[in-house]
Amino acid sequence: MVIANILFGFTSLLALVLALFVFIANPRKGVNRSLAALLLSIFLWLVTNLATNLSADPRLALFFARMTLIGPLFFTFFFMIFTEIFQSTKKYTNKKMLIEMVPILALVPLMPTSLNIKSIGPYGAETVVGPLYTPATILAVIYMIRAVVKLYLKYSKAPTAAARMQVKYIFIGILGAFIPSLITNAILPVFVESDSFLYGPNSVIILAVFMTIAIVKHRLLDIRLIVARSITYVLLFAAVLVIYGIVILGIGEFVLPETKVTVIERIFYIAFAL
Repeated sequence: MVIANILFGFTSLLALVLALFVFIANPRKGVNRSLAALLLSIFLWLVTNLATNLSADPRLALFFARMTLIGPLFFTFFFMIFTEIFQSTKKYTNKKMLIEMVPILALVPLMPTSLNIKSIGPYGAETVVGPLYTPATILAVIYMIRAVVKLYLKYSKAPTAAARMQVKYIFIGILGAFIPSLITNAILPVFVESDSFLYGPNSVIILAVFMTIAIVKHRLLDIRLIVARSITYVLLFAAVLVIYGIVILGIGEFVLPETKVTVIERIFYIAFAL
């Protein structure tokens, strides 16, 4: 599990760096914003898996395990949105996006309950899922299928070789993410007793990397400007996070002094709210 946790740490950091890079490269463009949101969803997915694996307290492990499904839902949703916007001249409105997001918004408030995951042991062992787990997984699969179909249609109608090549990069990323995940989560557990399933979620970073390549390829980016903006955004975000965290934790201690919520849980709530 140590190697799996190190890999979770590395891939989650890579997802966060890519999200920052993509957003800063062109924050006004819908493709960049949707890909940045997708990458942040991957970051949330991987970090909650890592936190589950590191939690010796079953109560804390249960909390993080219930959060692990939020990342994949938003990842597949924003992947679908990305394929709608990618290489398209039509404007994708916020109203349409909110309508598409209704199923997720309905499920997210139920994630921290036993409807999602009933029980779990220390370090994420012996997980017992609830009735919400299956429909949430089906919803994520539906979003993914819609995205793949949209990509295929865009590939078949691509006006130039460069446009087709961009779609090819994304398809390579899909295969690069799907095949390792299939091996570690479906094939190996059938034939050998192992913890290979712990490595499965990490493979999604392969898709993220190829998607990033697809939108930056054939473009000249001012690296110095991106670095300067990155430093500014990081410092600004850190300052806002610290101030917001101090205020929220202070109010929580004052209003609900007897509430048994760990510091880690509070930090997670604050980060998710931001």
